Amino acid sequence: MKGLVSVLLGAAAFAPAICFMLLIFTLKALTGNGKKALLAASDLSVFLFFFSVYIKMTTIWEMPSLIYLYWSLVGWFLVFILFFAMSKWKRPRKALKKMWRLSFLVYFMASFILLIYGAGLYILNELN
Repeated sequence: MKGLVSVLLGAAAFAPAICFMLLIFTLKALTGNGKKALLAASDLSVFLFFFSVYIKMTTIWEMPSLIYLYWSLVGWFLVFILFFAMSKWKRPRKALKKMWRLSFLVYFMASFILLIYGAGLYILNELN
């Protein structure tokens, strides 16, 4: 059982897009609504993409993990303040929702870019 959990966590870290698609299909089967399933899957998979980017960055550049965590938290805080100010300081829940969805898009794109960059770097290292 412990091995299965570690395999699932490893797959979630290195293949979050596949886990995201599986989550969409599962939620669509449960709810029957495609739009709600997509939005719920994107909300739930932010952590998958966050840790995927974390693992990819520390693997590619061998950087200290606290730097990534610190700047991610600072970025989340600043984007939340921006959305909260745009809502005239009245709707913190709406600002949090916008910040969460934006972080999904950012981490999704960063995960994809790091996947391509890491694969290209590996290929170039193997050719030399």
